[in-house]
Amino acid sequence: MRIRLLSLLLVALAACAGAGSGDMSVTTPPTVTTTPAPLSTAVEQSTTTSVETTATLAPDATPPELLGEWTTTLDNGDVAKLILRSTTFIIDRRDLDVTAGGRVSVEGDTIEFSLGEFCQGTGAYTWVLEGETLTLTLQGVDECGRSQVLDGRPYTFLAPLP
Repeated sequence: MRIRLLSLLLVALAACAGAGSGDMSVTTPPTVTTTPAPLSTAVEQSTTTSVETTATLAPDATPPELLGEWTTTLDNGDVAKLILRSTTFIIDRRDLDVTAGGRVSVEGDTIEFSLGEFCQGTGAYTWVLEGETLTLTLQGVDECGRSQVLDGRPYTFLAPLP
């Protein structure tokens, strides 16, 4: 109804304006179009894909819980350090100022030390980890005398590998 009334009013105004002048043009107001805002906005979920890389270890590699630096106190009161890596070991005897290493392999609860720098012989030990204490027990004979530092000694975890 309002639109009709407005249209009639515009026609009447145009007729009045045309009567006094030769201009017969009619001016109409601009058309305004409004679009209602959406009632809700959809939130697009983002997904993240993470890729984990894992190193392939040798089947006889040192288990992760044994990797790192371990220390023990020897009978003479000096400290020895055992460093276990994936397939190698280092024994650091501070009392003798000697550091030696070689190959290490683990199968189940048996850890075997071999191919030392000063001796090519092997020595097999049963390992037990209780909390942060590692204990090695000699199985048979260690041909290189490592049992003096390894056999029956409680090693305390010192630090992870750098």
